[in-house]
Amino acid sequence: MMKVLLIDLDQTRYPNLALMKLSAWHKARGNKVWFNFTLQDYDAYYASCVFTWNTAILNKFPYGNIKMQLGGSGFNLWGTLPDEIEHIMPDYGLYNYPYALGFTSRGCIKYCPWCIVPEKEGPIKEWAEIGEFLSPDSKGVVLYDNNLLAAPNALCVLRRLTEIRLPVDFNQGLDITLVNDEIASLLAKLRYIKQLRFAFDTPQAEGSFRAGMKLLQDAGITMSRVMVYMLVGFNTTFDEDMERVKIIRSFGADPFAMPFRDQDGQVKLSRETNEFARWVNRYRLKHVPWEGWKKARGLK
Repeated sequence: MMKVLLIDLDQTRYPNLALMKLSAWHKARGNKVWFNFTLQDYDAYYASCVFTWNTAILNKFPYGNIKMQLGGSGFNLWGTLPDEIEHIMPDYGLYNYPYALGFTSRGCIKYCPWCIVPEKEGPIKEWAEIGEFLSPDSKGVVLYDNNLLAAPNALCVLRRLTEIRLPVDFNQGLDITLVNDEIASLLAKLRYIKQLRFAFDTPQAEGSFRAGMKLLQDAGITMSRVMVYMLVGFNTTFDEDMERVKIIRSFGADPFAMPFRDQDGQVKLSRETNEFARWVNRYRLKHVPWEGWKKARGLK
């Protein structure tokens, strides 16, 4: 029996899927798995990091020159798990996570200059059936697909979700520009763990954003259940950011400002844009006008 240590360097509220699969694979072979830091010696060490700015955390662990297998886009943008591990049922007990978690597709059809997905995952492709990672105990389904609606199996996945009848979270958001009548109808039949998520990242996407949101409304989707990511701090002006907030709110949906981070994790926002993101994301915009927020925060 091997003793195996798994380390999640990001420690976000969402589990590290690769570590859950490694845990399941090792446990299936009778190995003993420990999670995160414990003071003892192990036969195998794995550390996973999604965000480059968290890789330095590994230096805080007292492992010296121990050979450790490092994975995740924070360390290696193109690293992958062997197929026998990639397509195993995750060990949800590692995080005591109540939802099924996985990818049904990989890649993206778009090449947004702020996004690493096309470089990391390549062209859009089918990846796995939901049944591959759906546990009998799952209370819902969380999909990590980066552009599900562009995938060749998109309609099959949506139809399968309507059959499963569990609440779902499209964690990375859906592409509003790809919504059509059939997709809107299927989305209207689903229940959601939190909100149905889309994105409106550039002013140039206004026309397709409005058209997609109208299709969702016509399908009977309650707009208060929709959240719209909006990138700020990349290449838009404050006035353009504010206009996107107004458009999103005009549909009754909730905007969420996503500050741009470079590969080093640096957020380089002006104080005004930073306060704007706080105002949007803390839902103060529903209660306090921007001018009032500016005054309260000491902005001119």
